Amino acid sequence: MSEPAKKIQPDNATKPVPDGHAPGHDGEHMPEGEEEAPHGTRAAAIVRWVIILSVAAVAAFTVGKCIVDSAAGPSAESQTVWTCPMHPQIVQNEPGECPICGMDLVPKQREAAHEDHANADGGVAGLVPVTISEERIQSSGIRTTKAVRKSLEGGIRTLGTVAPDERRFADVTARVPGWLGSVRVAAVGDRVRRGQLLASIESPDVLAASRELVQLRSLGSTQALAGADLAAPVRQRLELLGLPRGQIDRIERTGQPVGAVPISAPIAGTVIARSAIPGSYVDRGAPLYQIGDLSTVWVLVDVYPRDLPRVSVGQHAVVQLEGGAAPPVEGTVTYLYPTTDLQTRTTRVRIELQNTDGRIRPGLFAEVTLHAPPVDAVVVPSEAVASTGEQEHVFVATGGGRFEPRRVRTGTRSGAEVAIVEGLAEGEEVVSSSAFLLDSESRLRSAIQGGGGSAGGGHQGHGQ
Repeated sequence: MSEPAKKIQPDNATKPVPDGHAPGHDGEHMPEGEEEAPHGTRAAAIVRWVIILSVAAVAAFTVGKCIVDSAAGPSAESQTVWTCPMHPQIVQNEPGECPICGMDLVPKQREAAHEDHANADGGVAGLVPVTISEERIQSSGIRTTKAVRKSLEGGIRTLGTVAPDERRFADVTARVPGWLGSVRVAAVGDRVRRGQLLASIESPDVLAASRELVQLRSLGSTQALAGADLAAPVRQRLELLGLPRGQIDRIERTGQPVGAVPISAPIAGTVIARSAIPGSYVDRGAPLYQIGDLSTVWVLVDVYPRDLPRVSVGQHAVVQLEGGAAPPVEGTVTYLYPTTDLQTRTTRVRIELQNTDGRIRPGLFAEVTLHAPPVDAVVVPSEAVASTGEQEHVFVATGGGRFEPRRVRTGTRSGAEVAIVEGLAEGEEVVSSSAFLLDSESRLRSAIQGGGGSAGGGHQGHGQ
């Protein structure tokens, strides 16, 4: 007999697990597809998630910081510029050599951007606020003064030039061509009377006209028959040539022609210029003399627009001539000219002075004080106001060593003080000493802030 067949157990048959034993222990096998997780797997998973979350947090913080820094402006490193110690107007974004002196450029931190924008409203072009230490303020001699409201003397001080009275001035010219015969007045400075003989001109034209007059007067009976005065045109021509009417009558009476034309003074005064030389030939219209009556002279002064409303005709003025040529003289404003000079932006004012003793000479310079009523205004020392030609500004101390440039508009000036019409309030402190140091520092910082865009910009600024 054959042996009974053995019952074959499948490989995946599950053996009974004794009570109290865990699967897989004591050499027992786990069912297929159900392995136990290695020891520490759960802790590793927790650590892995902590690392992932930490990396994500760091990445989020970095991205956020970059966004904030981009909105706030360039970083401290990007704010570093290079400038020349000897020529601070040279500013570049990278190291190099100064194109002027060849020195190596040194790094310098660009000023904070907020200072550049703090002065955007009502600031001064080309200037930025400046903050300096207390030690530097003391060593630089920077002093401040409070703006005060006070009554400022209304006198207007200006400079002027003495000029002759144009209404008492005359040119003497030759009315006919010819040769100067006798010259009676031959020196500048001679005083002459009205109608006084100055010189005479020997003229062929006058001689020919006077001979014609003599011939026509000899035909008196013929003129009577014709019923016309044939000599009238000739007499008129002689008058136009400068011959006096009395001399023309003498020619008719005596029948003696003349060729000399007398030159007489049209006004009384002093000879200011002379071109008449005995024996010289002169043409029609040639200048011979200049005569001026200097008993009254003018002083012409230039007044700025800010002072012009306080000047009027009849205003009292005191004139002091240069070098003490004469004691102070009192005069009166007689005229305000209707136009303003395009170059100096001033208006000319005329002051009239009496000069009976002749000590006030045309051409002299003079210091003039125009008396005006006092002005109530905010006043600062004149030294505190700087001018660029187009605008005026002061430096206002805001505390903590910070000084801000402020545009102002000035008014009346009296001595060492000036009235501020606009831009400054009473009680504010302004720099009154060594303001030029702050001005230079402010311009340098402004150039560094605005001129560091390219190396070429700094060079071009220097070239300009």
